Amino acid sequence: MDLTRSALAQAAAHGVTVVNGDATAVPLVDGCADVVAAGELLEHVPDWRAAVAEACRLLRPGGLLVLDTLNDTALARLVAVRIAERLPTVPRGIHDPRLFVDDRELVAECARHGVDLRVRGVRPGVPGLLRWLLRQVTGVATPTGQAPRIVPTGSRAVLYQGHGLRDG
Repeated sequence: MDLTRSALAQAAAHGVTVVNGDATAVPLVDGCADVVAAGELLEHVPDWRAAVAEACRLLRPGGLLVLDTLNDTALARLVAVRIAERLPTVPRGIHDPRLFVDDRELVAECARHGVDLRVRGVRPGVPGLLRWLLRQVTGVATPTGQAPRIVPTGSRAVLYQGHGLRDG
């Protein structure tokens, strides 16, 4: 589900059934999903709490919520906005730091909707990140041609992921 037609076309090209819609008003019935994945979503939604409520509403009892987002910290603003958006292929203004989501607030919001969310910090793996940066700067494809692998880290200060089951 996405509002952006290009994102829908890209997903459809990979065999995904797409829905053009808003993450804060999903046109599906309550409890219809075994899994809801909200990757790279919350930091782009003006009302992340409404998006979380919808994601939780869609889950059947015992269903799994999986997500990741940028934390509401000075370090995340530095890395995602000041540094990343200066790379030649990253559009400026793609991240609005006012939309970054504090990990503790997200855990509390999920709990209000019956999901026990567990979070951990993640970051790009260094070798893959270096290959990706080289490709961004030179325009030359690397042997793998893929985005950097995401690995766990001890800090949730920039990027974090969460997973949790809906009660019931």
